[in-house]
Amino acid sequence: MREEIMESKLLYEEWPGKNRFCCGGRIMMGPWQDLFANGCVWSCIVIGSGVFFPVTWETSWDATPLLPITNLILVICTTIFLILTTITEPGIIPRKSLQQKMQTQHYFEQKESHKLCNTCEIYRPPRASHCYQCDNCVLVLDHHCPFVNNCVGKRNYRYFFTFLICVFATCVSVSITMLLYSQKNTDMTLVYLFLVPICILSLAVIIFFGFHIFLLISGKTTREKLKRLSNAGDDEFDWLDLQDSLFDSSLSTNDSLEHKKKKKGSTSKKLRSQKISYNEMVYLLDPKHLFICANLEEKFNQEQYYYPNFRINFDETLQPLEVKWSRLPFLAKLTA
Repeated sequence: MREEIMESKLLYEEWPGKNRFCCGGRIMMGPWQDLFANGCVWSCIVIGSGVFFPVTWETSWDATPLLPITNLILVICTTIFLILTTITEPGIIPRKSLQQKMQTQHYFEQKESHKLCNTCEIYRPPRASHCYQCDNCVLVLDHHCPFVNNCVGKRNYRYFFTFLICVFATCVSVSITMLLYSQKNTDMTLVYLFLVPICILSLAVIIFFGFHIFLLISGKTTREKLKRLSNAGDDEFDWLDLQDSLFDSSLSTNDSLEHKKKKKGSTSKKLRSQKISYNEMVYLLDPKHLFICANLEEKFNQEQYYYPNFRINFDETLQPLEVKWSRLPFLAKLTA
């Protein structure tokens, strides 16, 4: 047991893909190759806001206080949804080698219309695809976006789409502000510096935004539309619903995701032994799979009887958490 604990590692420490991790594996991002494109986006937000607001705030406030406040809210929303798109795990199917350490078996069995991924060694379902930038199989993969430094898939598509809405609304609002600024100032340098790039960016965002609205109506992803693939196989997918992740990179290699959820659901870490009756034991051990000797029930309930190999753990509310035994009590015998 001590040797297993010493060899235990967090999943992100043995991650086979190209993703980057921080905060002890709790935050996952895309590969290092996306840093330039993602850095350009953050530079536009940080540097642009640092120049735009101090210069135009007074002019736009005199016109209407609603305009600078709207600009500020839109920039904040754009930043929030950019971060959510970047750090939200897009729907990665863990590789077989990693799942074996997680004690899970997602997509191990071959099914109809499932394709074998030779890299991940899993049978990925329809609409899933292997992203070669991140080197992972992703559920309902839309595309890999270097500007958000992540894949856009089943779990973060809604954040990405909302990010597009915020960018488009910000471009419109900033353009209106710059037009008002140009009417009250003779120096057009700052107007051209902001207005021309904003107009070009707005045009690109409008095209991209309109394309994704078309995809939502048709029920297809970018990859499926461009490659003319079928969107059949995931009828339950709803981009508004944030699906549960198939893994938690901050887990230990000796823990499974199900074990982690059970551990979080417990109300107390302190466990204590509790005596139980014969009927309670039968119920907890599931009588459908047991042969119980009825004539021994009286002996079981006698106070002088003691069963050192049987123990049930309770939490503070006296709710049973688990049953442990080093060997089964001799009153119960499992069926074959």
